[in-house]
Amino acid sequence: MARGHLLLNDVGYVLDRFDDGELLRREHIRPFAPVTVTQGQQRQERIDTYSSTLFGPFTAGFGRDRIPAHRVNEPIETRRFFDATADTRWDSGAYLPLLNVSQTEPTESEKVRASTVFQNVLYTAWDRDDGSNDRGVRTASHSGTTWTGTTAVDTNTAEAIALDLSVFRNHLLLLYASGQNHVIRRSSDGTTWGSAATPIATGLLTNAVTANETIQAGLLTEIGGQAVAVIWHEANGTITFYEGSDEGNTWTDENIEIPSGTGVAGVAVMPGIDGEDKLYVGTGSGVWEVDTAPSTWTFQLVIPMSGEAGNCLRMVVHNGMLWVPVGVGANGTAGMLRMVVQGDRRIVETNHGMDVLDGVPSDMRGNWQWLHSSGKFLYAAYGGGQSGTTGRILCHNGEGWHSVAESAASGSDTEMRWCHVFSEDLHFARGAAGTAIDVAESCADIERNPNSSTGLAREITGYIDLPYSNDGMPTVDGIFLQARVDASNLSGDASEEYVKLFFGANDAIRTTTELGNILSGTLKLNAGSGAGVSARNVGLRVYLNRDSSGNTDTPIVHTVEVDTFKIPDETERFTFRVDLEATADIDEIDVETVIANLEAARDLGTLPTFRYGGDAQRHVKVRAMRFLEEIEGADGAEAQTAPDSQARRIGIVEVVCEEIIG
Repeated sequence: MARGHLLLNDVGYVLDRFDDGELLRREHIRPFAPVTVTQGQQRQERIDTYSSTLFGPFTAGFGRDRIPAHRVNEPIETRRFFDATADTRWDSGAYLPLLNVSQTEPTESEKVRASTVFQNVLYTAWDRDDGSNDRGVRTASHSGTTWTGTTAVDTNTAEAIALDLSVFRNHLLLLYASGQNHVIRRSSDGTTWGSAATPIATGLLTNAVTANETIQAGLLTEIGGQAVAVIWHEANGTITFYEGSDEGNTWTDENIEIPSGTGVAGVAVMPGIDGEDKLYVGTGSGVWEVDTAPSTWTFQLVIPMSGEAGNCLRMVVHNGMLWVPVGVGANGTAGMLRMVVQGDRRIVETNHGMDVLDGVPSDMRGNWQWLHSSGKFLYAAYGGGQSGTTGRILCHNGEGWHSVAESAASGSDTEMRWCHVFSEDLHFARGAAGTAIDVAESCADIERNPNSSTGLAREITGYIDLPYSNDGMPTVDGIFLQARVDASNLSGDASEEYVKLFFGANDAIRTTTELGNILSGTLKLNAGSGAGVSARNVGLRVYLNRDSSGNTDTPIVHTVEVDTFKIPDETERFTFRVDLEATADIDEIDVETVIANLEAARDLGTLPTFRYGGDAQRHVKVRAMRFLEEIEGADGAEAQTAPDSQARRIGIVEVVCEEIIG
């Protein structure tokens, strides 16, 4: 058994005391030097006293559940969130969501299928049912909170489904399916409807449409000064085109067909690589570019896709780019492609959907149902339609997607089906999965910047789920110390406008623990009553609240500051002096062997063991050795001649050992 005061690399050593009488010097060390930094988060090579992570403004939108450790210093990461119902589109801060107001649907109406603005009036096309087996379609115009139905367009008993509305010159055009036929009606006043003198061909659908059927049977658009009807020829599995002249009174078959087994999902017009407008047609298998300039139109597939039914659904041109929905199955979150034409290149970007980064909460599974471009904002009816999901109206502000409407009355599986912005008001329709009836709602002043507007009606509550953050050290235990909120329009207590904070530590859901209320006189809240909460990571939910008396009041959350303390485990340094001669004598070995053992521990390719007294064994790195040697001759006196086999080294070796990991 090895003897001595301590063991190093399983070898015993006898120690010599320091001048102050200490036999062993032990001190705590930090593996990284503390460095004060002026920006960004702490990293292992620069540990601050504590870390302060600033979240907000939240304009980058959905997509971040937790901030990856290697991206903690990227400012955009703290401007994203995992979920939110608050209005987060603005640099000035987050606000309560705008108030959803119920609308009165037109009588005898079921589903809204299309919309457009004609003669400065917003019109919609609905499936119609009078309750006595007299079905058809009808249009409706909007005024205040009421949709007023116009004269029924088709009152057949064989069913009818509205497909699209479009304005061409001084006429409003309506496309619908009746039985197995496609029908176009024209109106110069939005109220009375007439038939086209030369209609499109009949019998292009294999079967007669049924009530409330979801079918991509055709859409309307305009290019080159002519109206175009893009029609699904179901029997042939193709899409065919009719050009309308005389304000849509005369329709001519262009005699080209592109393949599609699922119908016409979307239609848009924007310039191609030659600078001339092209017709883009979306199907389940991708986007086709149709050149309408030649006498015989030409076409090519420019964005191949996987064949999902939700692909390209109501794709739209927004800010000079083609936004193309990517469909998913029942349990997925939908993607979004974006195509821009630059010179002679088509550039297709893939990172603009709800599936990017960390995705979205499970209740936001689903497909894009509708896209609508309005000024700088792109709106979308998204999601719902299956158990455990609720549809929302989303808005892209140029940086990311944000929630702008989620009706409290919607309930689980509610599907958002349509949206349109007119005169700064957002109109949308929702319905429970499998139901025929759409419920119309609206949010007023959807495009007004709240920082320069007053009197905007808002919901009573909204929330933001911040990303979990780990300070760039995901496996190191730390302490969640405090949360601070830079907010305005706060009251002095929780009876009016205030912000409530919840948190979850170490991956617990964000609403696990209530932290407290942010009020006009309370902008910071201590975790654990000041002692802090042990946490490798922490995620917060920020609730915005108002009282029920004034719906134009809202707290404004500018920034949320999360303060944490986290450093890697502290280790220990040991400094001691080995008495070479005493060690050799106690172990009955020569001094050269003692020196060789020390050098072997220093040069070991792994970490040698270390133990002293009753302390547990640990592993260390020999950082330094300082040899304070003397030469002793054979007679025990100091050697005076050149080295020979009779002389030996004696003296002291000062050794420094450090733990590398705790």
